[in-house]
Amino acid sequence: MEDQTSSNLIKSAPIKGIRIKRCFVTLLISALFLGIFQVFTMPAGALAFQEEVFSIWPAEVGNQAEDAPGGFFYLITEPGEEQQISVRIVNLTEEYRTIEASIHVATTDDQGRIYYWGSDEPADTTLPHNIEDLLIFEPYIVLEPNEEAYFWITVRMPIMPYQGVLAGGLVFRLAEDSFHEEDLIGERRVLAILLRQDGFVESNIVLEGITTEVLGGQSVISARLRNVAANFVGQMRITTTIRDNTGEVVFTNVRHDVDMAPNSFFHHELGLDGLQMSEERYEVTFLLESGPYSWSLTTQFYGTGTFLEEPEPEPEPEPVQEVEEPVEPPQPEPLDEENLNNILLFLMIIGGIFLITLIVVSIVRSKKSRIDNFEEVHGQILATLMSDEEAKARSTKREVKSISKDKVAPSEEGDVETLFLDQEDFEEIDSLDKEQERTTDETKKEADLKAKDLEKDANPKAKEIEQKEKELERKVKALERKAKEIEKKEKTIVAKEKSIEEMAKTIEDKAKTIEDKVKTIEDKVKNIEELEKEVERKEREQKERVATKKKKKPLERKKEEWDIEI
Repeated sequence: MEDQTSSNLIKSAPIKGIRIKRCFVTLLISALFLGIFQVFTMPAGALAFQEEVFSIWPAEVGNQAEDAPGGFFYLITEPGEEQQISVRIVNLTEEYRTIEASIHVATTDDQGRIYYWGSDEPADTTLPHNIEDLLIFEPYIVLEPNEEAYFWITVRMPIMPYQGVLAGGLVFRLAEDSFHEEDLIGERRVLAILLRQDGFVESNIVLEGITTEVLGGQSVISARLRNVAANFVGQMRITTTIRDNTGEVVFTNVRHDVDMAPNSFFHHELGLDGLQMSEERYEVTFLLESGPYSWSLTTQFYGTGTFLEEPEPEPEPEPVQEVEEPVEPPQPEPLDEENLNNILLFLMIIGGIFLITLIVVSIVRSKKSRIDNFEEVHGQILATLMSDEEAKARSTKREVKSISKDKVAPSEEGDVETLFLDQEDFEEIDSLDKEQERTTDETKKEADLKAKDLEKDANPKAKEIEQKEKELERKVKALERKAKEIEKKEKTIVAKEKSIEEMAKTIEDKAKTIEDKVKTIEDKVKNIEELEKEVERKEREQKERVATKKKKKPLERKKEEWDIEI
């Protein structure tokens, strides 16, 4: 009974330890998965050290301008022609990526730079054709891991010819970035596309208007400059000169390296550096110089009224002894959102590494503890068995000794008999010792077998636990794959819906244009019918006049004949 209870206790102890360690490992794994999920659900562009996701490069085209450098499209086109161009896109990651493409008219921002990313401002009215209406393509492309694909674009030139350059930007960005409300940095690329036709035109810049305002007690003027020609203006220098009503120059400024896109505008804003202006009329001249071209633009405006009369000099106060105030230490600048996100990601990575190390250490310790437990159990069983056998051997020896003492007699005649009895007793003792050795060997073998059975019982359980953990990991991976496939399908469905909506809009626009053309044709037909009616009426009137003239002529002749006869 004692042996059974001790074996039950020995079996139950490692099983409880294994359960506790299993719970601890599952908690650590769940915490690690939560940290990884938090990292992957962070908005795109929030990481300052984000790696490059994809790259783009324009494919070679036959009508590319000869003097154009590489890296963008510069096409020589003809009216009404249609052609296919392509962009090579490479996925640089080990994941599926959806790339969104869009086309925008090139504009000029208020810093005097050409902007290809798209602007909220409407296109300039002098633009001969909007490049956004001339390029046709699918808005989305899905790339497999490390895939290289070609993005095809149809360029359909209008029938109406033009002279100069149409400029725009093809913008490629990750589709998941476009779904965020805030315009984060994200992963995006731009590819300029220029469509030239019928040679070059001379640039022409005009001044559309000027406004004044006061900001922080300083006068500020803003001039709206427009490039009304279909040509770029580069490396332009703007010299601003302001004169008061007496013709005296009160302000000058020079601005360098200003670029303008074709058929675009920007606001040339200047702070007047503390110039005190009255409310009288001023004259401003903008001298624009770009290579061999120059434009002098002059206009007048009224001052902001910031001029102040000089106050009378006050008597100087008596010098007061200054007291040095303790300088406060500079307060640390608060961290912005980007730095906080980076710090959070760094801490989460460190926590993940720490959890992984804990898991590895716990697994190693659990294996060592199992081996130690088996060795302890084996030693305890051997010790218990050895102690039982020694006790039995000692008891038998004591009994043999007591029996031999009782059988010994004091007579000389029985000496021979006592000797024989002693010899038999020794033989019996030797046989008992041999039997004890055999029993100890058998008990050792039984203990070894029991230990092996315990190891076999524990090892399958550990293997079952590992197999279950592997199955769980496989199920989690399968679920993640299914979620990714569902997301891809949703994105493709959204992309198809958008393309269908765009096609429907284009069809509606075409139908409207056809209706307008039909109406114009009907109006022209009506006008032609009216003209024909007028022509017929005039012919009739002319015929009637001719007929009346013919009737009148013979009468006149007769009258003449009468006169001659008379």
